[in-house]
Amino acid sequence: MEGFIIIIINIILFFCLSERPSLIIVVTVTIVNREYNSAYEDIESPRSRALILELDVILIPFCRRRFPRFRRIRYKRFFFGSLGIEYDLEFDPSTNATNATVADEFVNANTTSDLQFLQFGRVSAVEAEPTILPTGTLATPSSGKSGKRYSIQLLMSQVWLFEIGNLLDREKINNNHS
Repeated sequence: MEGFIIIIINIILFFCLSERPSLIIVVTVTIVNREYNSAYEDIESPRSRALILELDVILIPFCRRRFPRFRRIRYKRFFFGSLGIEYDLEFDPSTNATNATVADEFVNANTTSDLQFLQFGRVSAVEAEPTILPTGTLATPSSGKSGKRYSIQLLMSQVWLFEIGNLLDREKINNNHS
């Protein structure tokens, strides 16, 4: 029985810990050949949505070509400074992308036609800190889909390990009384 429980523990740990949250790199850029519009203050405004669609047509194919493990882009805000943009690039956890490689790719793209008509000025890229939740805390919707799944898996693994520990304790008590 004890060997069986150890196998179950290993299976649970493998599945629960093999799913890591996505790598998120926060990118801040200025586009020097575009002008900021006050309508961009609301990321959900029709003008912002139109700009996001325009950027998606350029940035998504660019990211897919340059970063094989790229998943998606999430625009967070637009700001003044010609046109400033802050967005999250989401990657598979197994990606080789780093802050430096992301920033370099965008800077180097200025000398190619990969960004079509966009001309980037200042570019910065910073890895977002992963969200580590306290034991027993479920992720909130704002912490992202992958973070929520990861937190629930960790919570479930703790429940299973607790129950398996109880089974082992009961088995030892029963063996001592026999």
